[in-house]
Amino acid sequence: NDTLVASLWGNSPHTFSFRPSVGASGGLLTVWDSSEVEVWSTVSHEHVLVCHGRFLRSDEEFIVVNVYAPCDPGAKQGLWDSLSARLQPLVGLRVCVCGDFNAVRRVEERRSSRVGPRPMDHIPFNSFIVDNNLIDLPLSGCKFTWYKGDGLSMSRLD
Repeated sequence: NDTLVASLWGNSPHTFSFRPSVGASGGLLTVWDSSEVEVWSTVSHEHVLVCHGRFLRSDEEFIVVNVYAPCDPGAKQGLWDSLSARLQPLVGLRVCVCGDFNAVRRVEERRSSRVGPRPMDHIPFNSFIVDNNLIDLPLSGCKFTWYKGDGLSMSRLD
């Protein structure tokens, strides 16, 4: 609701679009400064919230694709395939794909006490990035961006 968004954004003019959470999965929220940005279209798909608009000062058009990827490898691959199909017609436009991908680019970006089938799950994510000509912006600071409460698991989530 607007009260929650205002508590996050402050008193600056803002507008937002959201996709509610499903079960234990988090929802998606995209907020923008309505004095700087005009968004004329928001579309919600499973795990994705797409906002299409323009910067008011420069009149430059943009698309923001906010993602909350599932943890299940099969569902994640389905998301990569679905996103790729949606991104292909947008080649040449200003597109920002951001959010929580529940994925890492390299094996060394994840440390876990759990043993399981995840050691190779970075390969489909890297293919998704390369196939769609996306740029993974470098992060500075801490080696890991997510820590489990018990300290046994940590990841640099892209």
